[in-house]
Amino acid sequence: LKKILEGVERTAKAIEQISAATEEQGATANEVSKAVENVASITEENASSSEELAASSEELSGSGESLRQLIEEFKVSKAGGKKDGSKAHSAKNEYTAVVKKGADILRKSEKLMR
Repeated sequence: LKKILEGVERTAKAIEQISAATEEQGATANEVSKAVENVASITEENASSSEELAASSEELSGSGESLRQLIEEFKVSKAGGKKDGSKAHSAKNEYTAVVKKGADILRKSEKLMR
């Protein structure tokens, strides 16, 4: 009877250890699950930021082309005279707008890269 009682006590201790280990594994599994969800969320944010950055790059590229065209308005003709003053003034205003737009795009891109 004493041997049976000792066996029951050992079995009870083993069951307690198994129960504690099972709880610990459950807690660890929850932590892993939360970490995976966090990685998925960060990946989604990165994808969104990449799309925004690509759109900003395209917009900046278009602004660069507009800027190149506007610079042509300021070039001095081969004869040494300047182009029409009203065109130059209009081009200057457009140039200023393009530069501001480009600066805005760069600021937005910097925020996305952080």
